[in-house]
Amino acid sequence: LYPAYLIITLVSLLAVAWYASRALRQFYFDQTALDLEVRATLLSGQVEPFFLDSPLNTTDSLQLQSIVSELGLKTDTRLSAISLSGRIIADSHEPSIAWQNQTPNPEFAAARAGAIGIDSRFRKQSNEPVMYAAVPLTINGDIRAIIRASIPIGFIEDALWEIRIKIGVAALLIGIISAMISLWASRRIS
Repeated sequence: LYPAYLIITLVSLLAVAWYASRALRQFYFDQTALDLEVRATLLSGQVEPFFLDSPLNTTDSLQLQSIVSELGLKTDTRLSAISLSGRIIADSHEPSIAWQNQTPNPEFAAARAGAIGIDSRFRKQSNEPVMYAAVPLTINGDIRAIIRASIPIGFIEDALWEIRIKIGVAALLIGIISAMISLWASRRIS
């Protein structure tokens, strides 16, 4: 009886620990995506007046860059305004760099199609995991630009690692206590 009780207990503990870890990871990622979506939406409301007329003139471009940089600094988020052709018009972290075309990125493609785009990938320049959220800037039913917010998400894996250690320690303690109770119960039944 004892080995059967012990195996059932250990398998149950492993299943619960695995499920809890996966659920927490998904929760963290969902919350981060929602937060980025809100930040991008707030920025789109701030910069909408710049996209009423097109194309942007030099003065509007400078003012747009100033707003994007200021909000990016305040929110500790990389914010970007992207044209429908995939060219970055303003960026909070690298305002003077020439970027590659953004059209291949999944979050950009989803926003250009009128949806909210979310994607996580490694950023080539820093080789760190980054989550992106892109929202379409719509005026009178027409998409005029894409607003994107992004943050590094390495902190999520760090937090999850600490939680996994705590779950593992708790599972070990519960396993030891369960093993002792199972041994006592099996001897008593025997």
